[in-house]
Amino acid sequence: STDPNGKSDPFCTVTCCRTLPDGKLEAKHWAKSQTKVVEKTLTPWWGEDCTDKFGYTEGDDLLLQIFDWDIGDKSELMAKAILPNAEFNRPGGFHASLPMTCVISDAPKNLVPILKLRVVVKDLPNPPPRLQTIVHSVTGLPPLDSTGKLDCTCTFQIVDKPFSRSTTKVSAKTLDPVWNETFDGKHRFEDGDTLSFEVRTHPSKGKSEFLGRCTVPCDTYAKTAGFHGEVSLHDVPRAMYPNPEHPGGRYFPKLRLTIWLADMMPSRDQILEMKAAGIVNAATVLHLDEAPPGPTSLGPATSSPAQVLAPPTVSG
Repeated sequence: STDPNGKSDPFCTVTCCRTLPDGKLEAKHWAKSQTKVVEKTLTPWWGEDCTDKFGYTEGDDLLLQIFDWDIGDKSELMAKAILPNAEFNRPGGFHASLPMTCVISDAPKNLVPILKLRVVVKDLPNPPPRLQTIVHSVTGLPPLDSTGKLDCTCTFQIVDKPFSRSTTKVSAKTLDPVWNETFDGKHRFEDGDTLSFEVRTHPSKGKSEFLGRCTVPCDTYAKTAGFHGEVSLHDVPRAMYPNPEHPGGRYFPKLRLTIWLADMMPSRDQILEMKAAGIVNAATVLHLDEAPPGPTSLGPATSSPAQVLAPPTVSG
């Protein structure tokens, strides 16, 4: 916040830019686009489309800046980020969260504002997402305090692709959290990608405690009918109380997932035929009562105007 009331009046600007050989940034300020001002908030929602105003040329990056608007005074820069051309100049564009650099001198240490946005480039195909993931639940988490309960979230991403990061909602006061949340769209799957999952407590007073992690390699889910089952979490912290169901007192939590590729997902009727032929085992591959829809046709490539699409939001 830059105002005495602890709030700001933020707006976002989008400008095409290039990095010169000497390392300096060259921005096309004459083509800058700007959102409306959202008053008295630290979590603005703009929901605006900015189309064909950028003077975009092949190879341009995007400079995104958050300002605090003031009456009769110069707007103060609060945060900024550069979205590299390679991240949005591709089929499907960019649809994810972009970490920003906070430039306010008195901002809390380690504050990282997050800007959510979608960017697509004209004439590039915009195919439906291939990767589909359902984060179902975890069983057997260790109690970390005297309450014996935790507020849990699960975060996952494609390894080495930080913009693919997604997080579930909070499952409150439990050691066996259930989410049953489906994610798709922004993950930009490529053949060979490994998925990383991490379970943590919901931040309380700025602190989030690690509960366990696992990875799922591509060959586990990039196959007919995908993957449906449990994966053991590793690096689980020491519990406050020993596990009465295990001789050593340790906890061995398991994360339940469904992961598939849209173009490799058979229909429900095809799964029935495969079961009858003994090709798939529903107990270990995919339960019929939880089978996701499929297959999804990629269809013809579509194009859309060069634009930054809503909804962008920013939060601390």
